[in-house]
Amino acid sequence: MKKMIALLCVLFVLMPAQVFAHSKLTESSPAADAVVTTSPEQISLTFNTTISSAGRITLLNENGDKLALDNITVDEDTISAQPAEKLDNGSYTVTWNVIGGDGHAVEGKIGFQVELEEVVEPTVTPATTDEQTTDQVTEEPAQTEEPTPTEATNEQPKDEEQTVEAPQPIWPYIVIGIVVIAILGLALRKRK
Repeated sequence: MKKMIALLCVLFVLMPAQVFAHSKLTESSPAADAVVTTSPEQISLTFNTTISSAGRITLLNENGDKLALDNITVDEDTISAQPAEKLDNGSYTVTWNVIGGDGHAVEGKIGFQVELEEVVEPTVTPATTDEQTTDQVTEEPAQTEEPTPTEATNEQPKDEEQTVEAPQPIWPYIVIGIVVIAILGLALRKRK
């Protein structure tokens, strides 16, 4: 009887660990708050648990307009997509809504900026000399700033994650209930 009660206690203690293991974003590309100097070819979000294939990812520009994404895929713990068009200079927000392995919906967002390098085009300036006129090609230097981090991965996003409670699976509670009833039935039967 004591062994059955101990087993029941162990099952009861282990149950909350499974129920409260919510999915969290562990890595993103582009990284949260990153400044990229090229338009990202792919946006990916990696979580600490497997996620449902019903996950959603959206890309918004600085005006809040939704931009088209192609090839949205979910591969175990990663959701990824490709922007349909190259991104121009500006701020962008990636939002997601996924269902983790524990059945809970998790949503959140990260931001990043695109600062494309300006292309320097040679300009032709006429130069005159006493004897002849020649065309000289000169390059005007582009204004450059300190290099900024490019598409790096992020271990801990700075933007907030929100957890939306989805219906919890009920089967673990049914199993525990059956075990409790069986233990009580056996205990009562032995007393008679």
